Amino acid sequence: MDAETRDGILYWFLLAGLRNRYSGSTDTRLGQDIPAAREPEPVKHLLTNLGVVGSHVEVTPQDLAGKTRESAYFTLSYLVCKDAGAKD
Repeated sequence: MDAETRDGILYWFLLAGLRNRYSGSTDTRLGQDIPAAREPEPVKHLLTNLGVVGSHVEVTPQDLAGKTRESAYFTLSYLVCKDAGAKD
């Protein structure tokens, strides 16, 4: 897998978590995402399934307010801090 595809899938994975993609009807979502992942351009198809192709995704302070460690935002925040060199 090339680096662009790898990074795109990671982006999709994090965004799917933030959007609670699999918190509801999991079978339906998997039925959409598994075939999309097998397409020649998997990232494009997966992001289309999320409805974010051509849109700007932004995390605001309001998105983070009141969130706990169970939130997908916690995982995202942890990864951003780790990438920036933060130490526990």
